[in-house]
Amino acid sequence: MNLIVLIFSILLFIGCGDNSSSSFDEPLFQEQWTLHYDKAFYDAYAINKDAHINGEYSLNNYTGKDVKIAVIDIGIDKNHFEYKNNIIKTINSADGSDNVKCINSSNCYHGSAVTGIIASNINKKGLRGIAPDVKIVFIKLDLAGYIGDDEILDALQYAQDENIDIINNSWGTGDISPIVKEKIDD
Repeated sequence: MNLIVLIFSILLFIGCGDNSSSSFDEPLFQEQWTLHYDKAFYDAYAINKDAHINGEYSLNNYTGKDVKIAVIDIGIDKNHFEYKNNIIKTINSADGSDNVKCINSSNCYHGSAVTGIIASNINKKGLRGIAPDVKIVFIKLDLAGYIGDDEILDALQYAQDENIDIINNSWGTGDISPIVKEKIDD
């Protein structure tokens, strides 16, 4: 998925809903560097300034209400207070069960961080998610070994079957097979 499609997807889901509470009341809001435009950072990494999420504007105007996002990752702390009420379903892509229990806490880190950036509630306890009213379907990839095309295709199919509006695939890979790319484009 290229950067433009990802940015469009993020803007699409933050463009839904309204919220009268201030996101700036969250104690860790200033630490959420991804939400704040930093010209020096963008210049240093040759990032187009138009790619920025404009978080400080968006956060007070949109909540993600009525939007469903699939987060496809290797694990999540599904009981985390910041987003546990946003998770409407969990799916293990390896066996189709709802078991997304982490093998160990380090396996939960990335999926939990991604879900927190997307869906942390406005509760004056910590973070502010981009879309605190969004509904999350977490789809776990199996970390027991190599994650192959079949498992990724299954995860994407689960997302499609759930009528997901946006799919988050932050796996960090640069090499996507043609069959997976075709499914993502589908």
